[in-house]
Amino acid sequence: MDILQTIIDNKLIYLTVDELAKELSLITLKDKKIIKLLIKELLDNEDLLLDANKKIYVPKSRGYIKCVVRGNQKGFAFAERLDDADKPDIFIPRYATMNAVDGDIVWVKINQVIDNYSPEGEIVHIVKRGTEYVVGTLKVSKNGIFVVADDDKIQNIKIFKPDLLGANNGDKVVVKIVFNDENNSLHGVVTEVLGKSGEVATEQLAIIRRYKIKTEFDSKTIAEAKKIKPTLQEKDFEGREDLTDLRTITIDGEDSRDFDDAISIERIDKGYRLGVHIADVSHYVLEDSALDKEAYARGNSVYFPDLVIPMLPEQLSNGICSLREGVNRLTLSVFIDLDKDCNVISSRITEGVICNHHRMTYTNVQKMIDGDAEILAKYNDIAEDIQDYLTISNKLKEKRFSRGEIRFDIPEAIITENADGTIAKIEKRPIDDSHQLIESLMILCNEVIAKTFFSKKYPFIYRVHEKPDKEKVENLIEILKALHINAQIDVKDITPYSFQKIISNLTNDARKDTVNKIILRTMMKARYDTKCLGHFGIASTYYCHFTSPIRRYPDLMIHRIIKLALHKETAKESHIHFDNIVSKASEQASLTERQADEVEREVDDYKKALYMQQYLGEIFEGIISGVQEFGIFVELDNTIEGMIKFENLPIDNYDYDPQSMQLKGSKHLYSLGDKVKVMVVASNPHTRRIEFELADRVKPSTMEDIAKFKNKSNKSKINKNKVNRNKIRKK
Repeated sequence: MDILQTIIDNKLIYLTVDELAKELSLITLKDKKIIKLLIKELLDNEDLLLDANKKIYVPKSRGYIKCVVRGNQKGFAFAERLDDADKPDIFIPRYATMNAVDGDIVWVKINQVIDNYSPEGEIVHIVKRGTEYVVGTLKVSKNGIFVVADDDKIQNIKIFKPDLLGANNGDKVVVKIVFNDENNSLHGVVTEVLGKSGEVATEQLAIIRRYKIKTEFDSKTIAEAKKIKPTLQEKDFEGREDLTDLRTITIDGEDSRDFDDAISIERIDKGYRLGVHIADVSHYVLEDSALDKEAYARGNSVYFPDLVIPMLPEQLSNGICSLREGVNRLTLSVFIDLDKDCNVISSRITEGVICNHHRMTYTNVQKMIDGDAEILAKYNDIAEDIQDYLTISNKLKEKRFSRGEIRFDIPEAIITENADGTIAKIEKRPIDDSHQLIESLMILCNEVIAKTFFSKKYPFIYRVHEKPDKEKVENLIEILKALHINAQIDVKDITPYSFQKIISNLTNDARKDTVNKIILRTMMKARYDTKCLGHFGIASTYYCHFTSPIRRYPDLMIHRIIKLALHKETAKESHIHFDNIVSKASEQASLTERQADEVEREVDDYKKALYMQQYLGEIFEGIISGVQEFGIFVELDNTIEGMIKFENLPIDNYDYDPQSMQLKGSKHLYSLGDKVKVMVVASNPHTRRIEFELADRVKPSTMEDIAKFKNKSNKSKINKNKVNRNKIRKK
């Protein structure tokens, strides 16, 4: 029964709630109490509104359109239609915004439609506020005190003196927006002072706050963590396999502190017995505990160049759950028997206790693979094991490739910082055997777990990556054709093989990384789901995330489900229990993962722009990585990308071809993959933008601007050093 449509069809407006309920009850022959509940729901959703006389009206009947506001710091806004996205956005002049801010849900009235322009309208009612807190810089002037939001979609927020919380001009602050519905005004109350704007630590924290990432654990969570004993007790061994004699090792980066996966290998008659030993986090993080609720809310750990915001408190993540060298730790261990061709013969899962024999790094494992005599002698007891791991890894890679795995191998950046927070260097992350070794073994383990529990028909959380959308693939084919790249993709039967072939054929093409990024944008986003929908990217029918319960909540949830099976708890109630929670946990984990990806990327972009400020005026060779009608993008060898504005290109009569991604003039042509020499002419950490100019076409005025910036920057560094010395003296 569509009550709203019934109201519209029968023109039941300008009635009180009681009057409307009575009329609807007569029309629908439904109980008046039920009708009242349905009316209340429509009022709560603001699909029905009350006027000043408490009379009901239907916004849609008045021609109002429900929209989401897209604002900016200039004060005007655009309203995106929620029910008809194909129609143009509605322009809202500054005087007609009712002080709505970006993200607010509103009802909009269209006042006029001008040919070739967006319709113009006004906000008549704010349904739901979309922004509660704003991060920005405090500005004190003769016109008042305001916070200029870091998000350029939010207008300046007025602050009254009593609400400053001790903040001073130039401080980066967090502000709670206070709305006055009587006069549609808003102002802000400072809730946290982050530090001086422009300082690296302050700017990073500001980005973290913008994305609402929690950096501290609440008192209940900390109290629970502190109650957990830092070493294993005798009772912890009960019912577990003693695996402490196995030659287990961890392989991680030099700076890693949380080790949640270890491996072991034994040669057996048929081939190999691979052991994958994962920290038994679920032994300590009990369902519905404060630790569990906090881990669920966070969803995952978040990683920055100089900082980790963990999913679990340090007592667990770096302590009792971390598989440190030389100490006993509880695990969920998976033993996978492989034949000599690395086909899975059988597998079993057990609760165990291991003692990690060696904390290995990718660097040292790679040296062992490369035959470094010194490192081989130091780790002589596992030298043969490393070769066996490498053999298995290579064969597993071959198998994944043969079934269609898509390997983009797009270089990632490693940002290395100095002790004072400045950026020491930015370079490509190596794609070597040591990294791929661990990746291959973890993929295999995740597949085995997913297949096992799919066959058991247990409620579960799968890692899914669906095949790309047909329309996106058709668009990709057109782009690749324009780039003269053979793209044999059957849009009626989209398989990973087609993409794998295209990428393989680009191995020696200068455009490889750029084209791979274009193909990657065609792909669906991997996510968590209760349905086993397969993983298109690795061409896997069954896949999940089991191997990182310290830093990912789905892995922790899967561990609990595994223990349900291990302890033979097959009661219907247990299945119903997990059925009810895996769906919400999947959605939550997918949401927090996207959030973590965004904040990590933004911090990286900030630090890249900060890093390139020291290279203003210097020349680099790069490759054209993108072409737009407003300019071209150039990527340097260290993965940093900057833009050459259209107006800074040589004067010519250019045509822009969006399919081939070319700017073509009578004398000049700019295409993907072209090598160019560029000068760094601007780098703005606040906007995350880096600007280049062609090295042989830099204007004298640009060089003057660079010189002024460097002179100003050097003076500020001198002042900063004086302040730092004063701070040291005070200590």
